[in-house]
Amino acid sequence: MDREAPIVLELLASPMIIVVVHAALSRAFRAVSPQLNAVRSLVVAGLPTLALIWATGGGGVLIYGGAVYGLIAYTYFHFFNMSETARRIRILYEIYHAGSLSSRELERHYTPEDMLANRLPRLVALNQLRREGEWYVLDRKTLYIASRMVFFWRRMLGLETARVDRIA
Repeated sequence: MDREAPIVLELLASPMIIVVVHAALSRAFRAVSPQLNAVRSLVVAGLPTLALIWATGGGGVLIYGGAVYGLIAYTYFHFFNMSETARRIRILYEIYHAGSLSSRELERHYTPEDMLANRLPRLVALNQLRREGEWYVLDRKTLYIASRMVFFWRRMLGLETARVDRIA
């Protein structure tokens, strides 16, 4: 077990290493697409991680460490990509099903009212919100905490974040 402990620690640290490298690359290469910066960060963070695993455990452990790191990197990329592309996918979906749409037609298909009409019932069904008369109130904070983590993550990566004004 003594020989495996450093390898496990290196793999446990790899998501944080990825985030740090991703933040640096996102700030250094702002003109590059966010997804490309994410992929680059996975490769750049993976090289020292896998080198440490190889130095600690040798070639046989490198296969295991590489597989685990690959799964961590895959998960990180898709989590990041979902936060980055959800609205764009919806717009592409609307255009595909309609055949073509002008920007004015798109605005009618994808209005703030539609977003609220779709999302609020889902949040109530997930017990994240509850209705109190005409008011929506946080019920559980799971998705709220996740959204704050994504907001913090995007700020740390140097990506723009939408400013949400508080409703008085």
